[in-house]
Amino acid sequence: MRPNLGPQVGSTAAANVTSPTANALGSAFKHVGRGAVGASLAYDAYDIATSCKPFRTLMSVSFGILGSLGGGIAGATGGSFVAPVVGKVGGGIAGAAFG
Repeated sequence: MRPNLGPQVGSTAAANVTSPTANALGSAFKHVGRGAVGASLAYDAYDIATSCKPFRTLMSVSFGILGSLGGGIAGATGGSFVAPVVGKVGGGIAGAAFG
């Protein structure tokens, strides 16, 4: 057998186990994101319902949502070429904000 290929001293020898902190953070972001989308859609529905020009407001809101989704996708795609992890997150957020 080959020497020194096993787990190092003090290691848990579990490379495929994720960090509990990262798992909790990811779960929190998932719930916060879903809540933010729900709140945004509820606000847009209220805005359309109370508008004096509901069709115009509907079109404005719809194109705003589509623009932010498209901008986020384009920004994340472009950012992943610059820096695979940080660029994807930063590009996605910036693209959604500008979209």
